Parts: sequence; structure tokens; C-alpha cells
Amino acid sequence: MDDQETELLPPRVLIFPYPAQGHVNPMLKLAELLCHAGLHVTFLVTHFTHRRLLRNSTALISRLTLYSGFRFEAIPDGLPEDDPRSGDRVMELFHSFRATAKPLLRELLGSDGGKDSGSGRKRASCIIADGLLSFAIDVGEEVGIPVIIFRTTSACSFWAFFCGPKLIEAGEIPFQDPKEKGSLSLSSLSLSLMEEHQVVIPPSPPPHVLIFPFPAQSHVNSMLKLAELLCHAGLHVTFLVTHFTHCRLLRHSNVHSHFTRYPGFRFETISDGLPEDDPHSGENIVDLLKSFGLIAKPLLTELLISDREKNADSAATGRKKITCIVADGLSSFTIDVAEEIGIPVFCFRTASACNFWAYFCVPKLIENGELPFKGKNLDVLVTSIPGMDGFLRRRDLPSFCRVGDVTHPDFQLFVNETLKSSRAQGVVVGSIDRADGTSIDRSSVLI
Repeated sequence: MDDQETELLPPRVLIFPYPAQGHVNPMLKLAELLCHAGLHVTFLVTHFTHRRLLRNSTALISRLTLYSGFRFEAIPDGLPEDDPRSGDRVMELFHSFRATAKPLLRELLGSDGGKDSGSGRKRASCIIADGLLSFAIDVGEEVGIPVIIFRTTSACSFWAFFCGPKLIEAGEIPFQDPKEKGSLSLSSLSLSLMEEHQVVIPPSPPPHVLIFPFPAQSHVNSMLKLAELLCHAGLHVTFLVTHFTHCRLLRHSNVHSHFTRYPGFRFETISDGLPEDDPHSGENIVDLLKSFGLIAKPLLTELLISDREKNADSAATGRKKITCIVADGLSSFTIDVAEEIGIPVFCFRTASACNFWAYFCVPKLIENGELPFKGKNLDVLVTSIPGMDGFLRRRDLPSFCRVGDVTHPDFQLFVNETLKSSRAQGVVVGSIDRADGTSIDRSSVLI
């Protein structure tokens, strides 16, 4: 498998539980959920735990084998084979495993980093480590892989552990009643507290996405749906539209009342550069495309700079600076602005993947002499769009392809807007793999 094919594989997560039943079982359930969502998962356990799973959890193991992206990896825990690893020896496992596992995890991730090309698997792109294994954070930082901590107990248990230093400070630990002596292991408590205070991340506002549709109904509606999905996932969203579009939304939809359920959502408006009485549609769509780019580019730059200053202290405002832009595929000037300011940008093509791929292949059609059309027969097959040759006809191409002069500025405007999408960090298309798999795969390689 070459690098381009490997890049198309799903992300791979390394899940690393503490070697105890109450920790392994919840994280196996998480692994199954991630596999069901299409991710690849490596589940890292000790040799002792792996043998117990194979012996006592045959139903679960057979179910996980249904997921081609799942696999086990095993490492030693540092204890002798005959150690019970339970009861009053649990602290020995804790100390031994920490000392043994850290260098082995580092070695695994180091060798794993070389398995990206030709292995049929991506390198691990994320670690989900048990809350008792804070050393995984150190290793993650060393190798440059993000780490998420999984607390297998409840939030109130986590909070009680986290407040341990306060209990000591207040004199509530150790217990003063002689009858209570011996009922609490201070060494166990201190280790647990150490783990809690190494892994807690101060709360911060969620990422903040700017969504910027082209001012046409089908574009705005599609990107409003994307905005709601992002809001539902907990992100903050600023939806940037023209004054004209905003007025139409207020007059003909319930969008404002609908989005009040998401406190992180807000509208911002700018001018589109056209007179108030302009119809903003039909034959004037090319005029709108031209004027919108000229007017909106400096206004977008101004908005992003203002947002950066206003939300410089996110803890005080409760809102991060804009961390990402999702721009319409017909607004390539957004890529220029994003590059100037240093914000990642994704292009949203509101039509299907095959539509985008057809646009993207227009230069190839010109090169092979299929554009401009020779003759008036629109049922002639188009042969220069890979993956669609054999069934795509002239009449199926975008209407702007029915021109006599491919050097016309209006024609070049549509073509260039599409080609510039390749400069973005990614392209979002309104499609599904089952319907447009070939077009998605081919355009992904080029972009």
C-alpha cells in the first residue's frame, strides 16, 4: 500500500487501560464504539490481562474480531508469573507497571511511527490512556501524539480524589479516630492524588469555527446544517452572511429561534457590494460572484483581526479566537485571508463529490479537446473525467461548460474558484461514500 492509499485510511487510536478488570472492561466497550464508528484501534494490555481475556471473555473477543481495524498489543507488567496481582498486593502492581510500561510504551510508539507507509495501517494519531497512567502523557508529549485521559469511575469519584489535598490541608486526612486507623492506605491515596493532579486540564472554551457561505439559498441552507452539527458537538460557531441574506433568513425562516438552543452560535453580517434593489439571483449571479469577492475580502480580514483582539483572553470572554474557517467553495479569496492571518481553512462544496470532480477536471476537458463542444449533440459521452467515463454526457456537465469561448472571464472564474480549493487544508462535500466513492477517492488524492 503506497503513501496516498495509506493516507485515505481512517485514524488509529491507541487505547491503554490500567491492568485491572474494572479498568479494562469499560475501555474495551469504548474500543468497540470507536471501531463501530470506522476508526482503527490498537488495544494495549499486559500479557497477564490478555491471557485472562482470551480465557474468560470469548464472546467479546470474537465480536471484536469482526472489526478489521482492531488489534491487541501486549507488554509485560514487571511482576512474576505467579503473582496474584490483587488484594493486598495491588500496590506492587501499581509500582511495577509504572516502572515497566513507560519505556515499553515509548518503544511501541517509536516503532509504530514507522508503520505508516506500506503497512496498511496509519500510525497512532491519538492515545486514550487510563487515568491511573499519567506517564502516558509524558510519552505522548515526547512523540508528539495527543493524549486523552479516561476515568473509568464516576465524576464524583474523580472529584473526591481531586479534593484530596484539600482534605489533608483541612486536617481531615489522616483520620483522627483511632478506630479508623488502618482503614485507609495513605500510600495508595498519595499515588492516586498524584495521578489526579498530573492529568487534570484546566477548563477552556471549545474551538471556535467561522462558517462563511456564498450568498445563495442552497449554499446558506447546507452550511446552516453543518453549523448545527458543529454546535451539537459542543463547538462555538460564528455564521457570517451578507445583510441581504440575513434579512431573508429573518423574514422567511425560524433560524434565529431555532439556534437559540445553542449558546455558542451567533450571526455576523457584512455587505455583498450590490445595491439594495438588486435581485441577487438569476442572470446576475456572476455579477454577485465578482462583487462579493472584491467587497468581502477586506471585510473578512477586518472581522478576523477584530475577533482576535476581542477574544484574546478567552477565559474572560468565554469564547476562543476563531480557530478554523469553513468557507464556501465559491469564495476562494477566503483561503488568501486565512493564509495571511494564519488560520486553517476548509472549503465546503455544497454540491456532490461527482459535481466537484467534474468542475475540477474542466482543464483536462479543454486539453483533450472536449471543450468547447463541437456540434450541438448534448448526448455525446465525456471521456476525460476519470471514474465517470462511459456514462457522463455533455448535458450532465455544469451549464457554464456550454460556452463557445473557454477563455471568457466568466468561464475562467468558475474554473479557477474550483482549482483554488486544493490550497485549503481540506474539502467538505455534500455527499456520501456509497454514492460518490470513486469521485471522493480521486479528488482526495489531488487535494
